[in-house]
Amino acid sequence: MTQPTPSATGSTDTAATLAAYATEFQLSDAPERIRSRAKLVLLDTIGVCINGADREYVHRAVETIADLRYVGSVEAGATTFATGDRRSPDVAALANATGGTALELDEGNQRSAHMGIHVVPPALAMAEREAASGQELLRAILAAYEASARVGDVIRPQKGDLHPHGTWSPVGGTIAAGLLRGLDAEELTEAIRIAVNPFVASHWAAALEGATVRNFYTGIACAHGLRAVALAASGVTGVEGAIERCLFPIVAEDPDAVEILQDAVRTMGEEYYLADSYFKTHATCRYAHAPIEALAN
Repeated sequence: MTQPTPSATGSTDTAATLAAYATEFQLSDAPERIRSRAKLVLLDTIGVCINGADREYVHRAVETIADLRYVGSVEAGATTFATGDRRSPDVAALANATGGTALELDEGNQRSAHMGIHVVPPALAMAEREAASGQELLRAILAAYEASARVGDVIRPQKGDLHPHGTWSPVGGTIAAGLLRGLDAEELTEAIRIAVNPFVASHWAAALEGATVRNFYTGIACAHGLRAVALAASGVTGVEGAIERCLFPIVAEDPDAVEILQDAVRTMGEEYYLADSYFKTHATCRYAHAPIEALAN
């Protein structure tokens, strides 16, 4: 059982708890069925990212970013499906995650949110950059999925019209990329704190009105996670207790969310959210799948 970490301010510091869990986690800690499920999440997410990469606006966005930075492909970078070459890890993660969201086929979790699309693209980008092994990649994905899924579960429903692709979601990519980059528990704690403050404030209006910026919510969150890792690795520090003090009070609707989160993190290492992941067979929100199946039958 994982115990919540107290902070100097007197409250808990979930960022430190998640970082400790992730850095200590080993693949052998998880049952075989969970490791196998993680492989399916990895493969499914890669598939939807590749398939969605043909969206012209994703390709144009990558090239525009390259133009603004005065740099194109990067030999030591990460594969970017939209352009078929290598770009900096943050651009690769942004483009690949955006493509994976565009089709509405990205993996989800019955208890939390869309974990795979927020964890796999930044993990792939950093793994390629660091020449990590398959086992190292899978370890990072599984640890990040389990840690961040608890935040995604408890923080919902969110206040107002905040969209779930944003706000809390950079936590997963930050953990995965941080592990692959070799951050220790202290550095990863700072990276998670930075990932949630400042956070990405995404609005439901884009999804309801068909604005394609909605598909960039995941990509922006993934890129934000990679930048949080870079900042922490450079010695930048975040706010202690950032999840409890800077994120949940602004985003979480439930006034008891912080307390509930402490109960959720205690189950890390014993209970696996991955067991409740799902894969889509229809290119739409999961709540429309049952009516589609009913009409088909």
